[in-house]
Amino acid sequence: MKRIISLVFAMLFVISILGCSNEPSTNSDTSVAAQSTETSDTSSNSDEKVFKIGFQDLGLNDVTFDARWANYQYMCSVAGMEAVQQLVELTPEGFIDGTEKLIQAGCDGLVIWPIAESILPKIAAMCDEAGVYYVLSHRTIQDDEIRALCESSPYYLGCVVEDEDQASYDLAKYLYEQGTRTIALITEPISDTMSMTRETGVLRAADEYGMEVVGTARGLSQGAEVTKAISSFISAYPELDTVILTGLTTPGQVDGSISAIMQAGLTSDDIKLAACDFVEGAQTAMEEGWMGVVYGGQHVPNGVFSTALVIDALQNGGRFSEKPLELTIDLTWVYSAEDYNDYWKYIAGDIPIFTAEELNEKVLLSGNPDLTVDDLIELASNYSLEDVRERHKDIESIPGYSVDGYTG
Repeated sequence: MKRIISLVFAMLFVISILGCSNEPSTNSDTSVAAQSTETSDTSSNSDEKVFKIGFQDLGLNDVTFDARWANYQYMCSVAGMEAVQQLVELTPEGFIDGTEKLIQAGCDGLVIWPIAESILPKIAAMCDEAGVYYVLSHRTIQDDEIRALCESSPYYLGCVVEDEDQASYDLAKYLYEQGTRTIALITEPISDTMSMTRETGVLRAADEYGMEVVGTARGLSQGAEVTKAISSFISAYPELDTVILTGLTTPGQVDGSISAIMQAGLTSDDIKLAACDFVEGAQTAMEEGWMGVVYGGQHVPNGVFSTALVIDALQNGGRFSEKPLELTIDLTWVYSAEDYNDYWKYIAGDIPIFTAEELNEKVLLSGNPDLTVDDLIELASNYSLEDVRERHKDIESIPGYSVDGYTG
């Protein structure tokens, strides 16, 4: 437990966030933990409604999700709104239950991270009935019928996604240029559409450049299972030279991969690792020469742009765009420990991705009534580590903002 979130109404609750332990919470009865983030302008007028935006938390622990939550609260504070966080179990039922609890808590808008498309009709029905706006974070809708169902509602705002297919293709292409010829994949269950998209990109590059994907292990629950799977791949395919980790939720997968390689009497010169997410242990593995390349870091910026769509809809009195919007943001590429350090400083550190001044100028209708959908699309398309690093190179900290515990 890293963070204690104080409720304005004398309520305390401790919340775990994704990463260090990577172990899902088993407490399905967790109540909503709310953080008031009203600005002085709204709090001075007791008759003015303060909108609530609900956010789902995966019940794991990671500094990138701490930064995501801190950015949520900071944005809501600047907009004069309140951020409400709900712990959810990492199951379809858990996400449905979490959505219901946020609606019951009086949220006017939701940022939802659907674990599977099959839950969206139920979530859409709940939001339509309650008149609650919602945006999908990290997921687009691939099923035509489900997409049509969601897009028919004025409460569906759209989605914020990364081009995972192209990114995973580029990762595999880069690995080919570095000498990769034989690949094994450690990935998520088939129901995880994001990991499936990543696999598609890797397979496309493998086919184009003549690499062979010799094995795939899905839905592993711990590092020991990863060790066993990779050991089997090494035994069956001695020519294996690269292991790509396409998912985030398997705890210990980096250490498990390295253990398998070392148990086979091999070194990082024989088999390299690569990751399609900022998985636990990746930075240390890169510093020690095991990890060749990582892309990811999408949790914080995706959350920021998802929140922007909800805030602007609430301020606009309806969907900001004529139809549901799909925003695509770039991923952060890491080739060295220096790149990792810059990520921790400029994106997942004690400076929000957009300062209050930048939010009011570039993101929020309340700060810039002339803001257009095209402006937001351009802002999202231009986002990158380099962009944030340049904008904030002279900023050391923001008063009241801290990833370790939001105090604004």
